[in-house]
Amino acid sequence: MIQAPTPTSAESQIAESICSIKTEWVAFWREWIGGLRLVSQQRPLSYTFLAFGVALIGDSILGVLLVVFVQDVVGAGAQEFGWILTARGVGGVLGGLIVARVGPRVQPKNLMAYGLVGTGALLIIMLQAPILPVVLVTAVLVGLPVMSWMIAGQTWLQVHAEDQYRGRVFGALETYSALMGLFGIGFASLSGESVGVLYSLYISSLLFISAGLLAFFLLQPRFLKTGAVERKDF
Repeated sequence: MIQAPTPTSAESQIAESICSIKTEWVAFWREWIGGLRLVSQQRPLSYTFLAFGVALIGDSILGVLLVVFVQDVVGAGAQEFGWILTARGVGGVLGGLIVARVGPRVQPKNLMAYGLVGTGALLIIMLQAPILPVVLVTAVLVGLPVMSWMIAGQTWLQVHAEDQYRGRVFGALETYSALMGLFGIGFASLSGESVGVLYSLYISSLLFISAGLLAFFLLQPRFLKTGAVERKDF
């Protein structure tokens, strides 16, 4: 009688690892789908996801093509690009401090909408005057609207997501953001060659503005479910 070989300890560990990975992946996708289902059932959440998705596509396009814009359109080099990145960092810090002071006086949905529109408007100014001083100043100024829509958007989600589902909602947001980012990167890679860097960045700016308009109009009480919470505090 032929007996099957007994699996070794190493083989058993490999089999257990594979089984564990499969279990984790199944749990991950189940949680993500559950989070998206929860978001789709609540308009304050789903409309925010929609506005965020449009903005994140625009942000990914900007992230991919900024270095090409600085090099080919502004005519600057690696050192100047470093200055621009530093200016963006400084603007982000200042923007966060300002939002912390001003934010409690403005409803999160409005602050998110203003921030998105402001980001797109400043990007258009930079594209209209592609010279290094203007780009540096714009890089600092854009920190305020960027921090506004990021902080206010997350605050809006926290307010409208029930406590027991908040982790699931933000988990779905992280995965959704990554997917929108990949879409924006792919679009930037194709459009940068086909229509040019400037036109692609104009599309990015219009996406920010469109996201702001979506947030402003869709998050009005008449478009939300009854019983939606209106909060002004952060």
